[in-house]
Amino acid sequence: MTHRRHSATKVICPTCKAPIPSHDVNVSEGVGLFLLVFGAIWNGIVYTFVLGAVTEGPGFMKWFMILFMVPFVLAGIAVILGAVYVLFVKASFAMNREAFLLRREILFVRLQKRHGISEITGVGIAEAYRQNGVPVMGVGIHVKSQDHAITFGSGLPADEKKWLAWEIYDFWTSVAAGP
Repeated sequence: MTHRRHSATKVICPTCKAPIPSHDVNVSEGVGLFLLVFGAIWNGIVYTFVLGAVTEGPGFMKWFMILFMVPFVLAGIAVILGAVYVLFVKASFAMNREAFLLRREILFVRLQKRHGISEITGVGIAEAYRQNGVPVMGVGIHVKSQDHAITFGSGLPADEKKWLAWEIYDFWTSVAAGP
């Protein structure tokens, strides 16, 4: 795991005024760079075979080689797209008295989910996804319109997930209770 402290940005808790450490406990940059290098090498090798197949004379062997190489080309594209996803996806969460917004951005594409505070039915730790059959937990917000929780923060340490879930729950219940 890599720990990188960002000293230029200080986040302060609005309630108690305590500093909140801003750090990135994430190995995604290393994984992304590995995928990028692996994809470049993979695609270079595959390109050589594709070029050889395309420049071969007419006949059955040419088309057989081209069709044979299709899965390898698709795998190379998938590896590069995976690297781009890992390296460039940014996620953010915002919440106010009316709604909450979960946003994921990759390069110039923005995907976001917005739900009203009144739609929330619960907040806690929930299964974000499964990896090798083992559930990976994240902060979950349950809303009326979905069967499963909207999850995020699966890469955070367990104590930070609990803290974040508690802060969201506390804010939600204080808003629901009214002024």
